[in-house]
Amino acid sequence: MKLSSLTIGKRVALGFALLLILGASVGGFVSWEMKKAATDADFVARAVAPQAEIISSLAQSSSMAQRAIRGYSLLGGAAELAEARNYNTVTETALKDARKLSDAQPSLTLLREKIGAAETTFGDFLQQVEATVTNVENLGKIRIELDVASMQFLNEINA
Repeated sequence: MKLSSLTIGKRVALGFALLLILGASVGGFVSWEMKKAATDADFVARAVAPQAEIISSLAQSSSMAQRAIRGYSLLGGAAELAEARNYNTVTETALKDARKLSDAQPSLTLLREKIGAAETTFGDFLQQVEATVTNVENLGKIRIELDVASMQFLNEINA
């Protein structure tokens, strides 16, 4: 059948039918792509955004804990030690959240690979904090002994 043998009404109807088929095809394709976009957005909301938040919390709390323990090692103050322990608690919570997220989202392979090393390093840091506390306490005792010995020395010289 030739297109020229069709009447104008049939040509218009055929053109309209082709437009409908083309529109439905494009609509189906757009719908498919939107579903993929929604799936990707859901992944970002459920996995990537929480991962970024957890990593940010880990970085901030561990840096602040390190700063506080440095202050404690220099000053020996209870406030610095309490601050360091507070930040260590925040860091520990963030590590637990990271472990939960890596278990819940298997596609976060890098997080899963690195979380074990981070937990080990944090455990080592906590041991070093306790060693620092012991050292600062011992230094305090030694300072007292030195003060007493120096007072005795001065008293003996002045006597």
